[in-house]
Amino acid sequence: MSYGLFETTFTEEIYSVPPSLTVILDQPWSRQTPECREALTKLLAAVRHSPESVRMICQDHVDLTSLAEPPAKLVAFVPPPKGVPLNEKITTPVTEMVITEPLQVLLANEETKRKFWAAFKTLFSA
Repeated sequence: MSYGLFETTFTEEIYSVPPSLTVILDQPWSRQTPECREALTKLLAAVRHSPESVRMICQDHVDLTSLAEPPAKLVAFVPPPKGVPLNEKITTPVTEMVITEPLQVLLANEETKRKFWAAFKTLFSA
């Protein structure tokens, strides 16, 4: 069932169940390289998610104001905004997030991958 169809059929707030994780990509999923799709799929599987179980959106920068509901957890693979720490868990009153480089850039640098993985795991630790 399409998520949009569900939202329009059951409009009461009680039926609103947002995905537990939102992923922001710099390019649509269909335009990601096979290497990037495979890496993201493995990354999500490591924390018991899949591309189908998360809200995946495409933005050229992190913009949570465009979302109807802020996500509880967010990981963003976009060019980094000025002054925002990369590969560190950022906690706001509503959202826990990790912002990192676009997937293509991240996969090319082992040190950055390690830093990202350490921060990403903290989003799911108890």
